[in-house]
Parts: sequence; C-alpha cells; structure tokens
Amino acid sequence: MDLNEPEPSWRLKLRKGLATTPYKHFTVLAEGRVDTALTEGYSCPAGPAFMGLKTWSSSGDESAQMLQAI
Repeated sequence: MDLNEPEPSWRLKLRKGLATTPYKHFTVLAEGRVDTALTEGYSCPAGPAFMGLKTWSSSGDESAQMLQAI
C-alpha cells in the first residue's frame, strides 16, 4: 500500500471480505398490546400491536433479549 493512498474504510473491507465481524443481522418481531401512554417518540392506537426491530447481534437469542429489554 502506498503511503499517499488513504486506507480503505471498514465498510469497504467488510464488503470485500477482508474483515469480519462476530455479529449477524436479525429482524425480530413481537406481538403485544398497547394499553398505556407510550414513551416519547412512539405512537400507535391502543389495542393489539406488533413491533419490529432490526439488530446486529451474535445470536438470535441475543436479539430477542434486546427486544424484551425495549
């Protein structure tokens, strides 16, 4: 690598397979019910509801734990 060339970004390294991460992408869905006031920034009518969450985690169980914590 020439000293005048900038080092490729970490995203480019991941895309080309030159770097790896222990995390994988998961999409988690949960069914619930909205009965009380929601936290600021959330809005939906009262009653049955679904929530979706996209995560980067080391396992599906870890993603599910994130959803339960939220």
